[in-house]
Amino acid sequence: MTSLRRENARLRRDNENLSVNLEVAIANIQRLTLQAHQLREALEHASGVTRLPRQSR
Repeated sequence: MTSLRRENARLRRDNENLSVNLEVAIANIQRLTLQAHQLREALEHASGVTRLPRQSR
């Protein structure tokens, strides 16, 4: 195998690994967003405070 082919194979593996890591990161962000929302709602309910909607910028 030439060095160019080896480098290409390595880059393809690296790209695949980065793609998998990105998918995991996206899933974690989605999960954490939902969890933060649920925790915020639980805190509001426990404290008897209602949150005001955010204004558009």
